[in-house]
Amino acid sequence: MEEHHKQRFSMLNHIEKARKNLSLDSEAHMVIDVFWNSIDYERELRIEEFEGWIEDETNQLKTLIEDTLQKLLEQHEISKDQITAVELLGECTRTPIFITAIKEGFN
Repeated sequence: MEEHHKQRFSMLNHIEKARKNLSLDSEAHMVIDVFWNSIDYERELRIEEFEGWIEDETNQLKTLIEDTLQKLLEQHEISKDQITAVELLGECTRTPIFITAIKEGFN
């Protein structure tokens, strides 16, 4: 059981490294040593494939932006035109498709 947790943690670590590389480039090389029963896993990952994997999260972000802007208008009478800056926090905000969604949402 302990070995399974170590393999899972290692896999998630390598996926996170690939995500960071895809924030800077359109391809990432992913190698997971001893993925399962002494078998290594290696592959090239393209940004388009990764964006397909996170499409649901991207749509959730777009919905969150729309809902937030609507609440600002209804509750505080603040329109999108009055927002002059958006501060991004956290590592995932460097993901290009999220940056694009945020730019489109706030113009």
